[in-house]
Amino acid sequence: MMAMCFSLQTFVAMPAGGRAKLAEKIRGRFGFEGAGVRLEEEGGRRHLRIWYETRRDSGYDVILQQREMKEVAELAAREYEGREIMAPLEIRVTRSEVKGSGCWEDRQVARESFPNPRRKPRPGEDEAVEEER
Repeated sequence: MMAMCFSLQTFVAMPAGGRAKLAEKIRGRFGFEGAGVRLEEEGGRRHLRIWYETRRDSGYDVILQQREMKEVAELAAREYEGREIMAPLEIRVTRSEVKGSGCWEDRQVARESFPNPRRKPRPGEDEAVEEER
């Protein structure tokens, strides 16, 4: 029963409409093939997970990919309207670059984590987070 109440509380705090709107803003702003947003909990800490798929060729330029992922994380922090945006410790972005098509399709996946600039730490939590890093 307790788990069900917790799950329901998380669902109410993070309405699907807010995630869908943010995913659509990300997809439209950057011209991605698709995008998604989810609030995840790991080890008692929340993370905002964003993933997107693009066919734009980065030429294997890691700096370009990191800059793009940082812009996506900044847009998410700035544009998300849900009240729980201040809770996630960080914003985790997964970028999938698709090359080719059909049998010859290949994916290059990159992951990056960024601190949540709108986060308000709970009392005593800030020190524990700094010790982990």
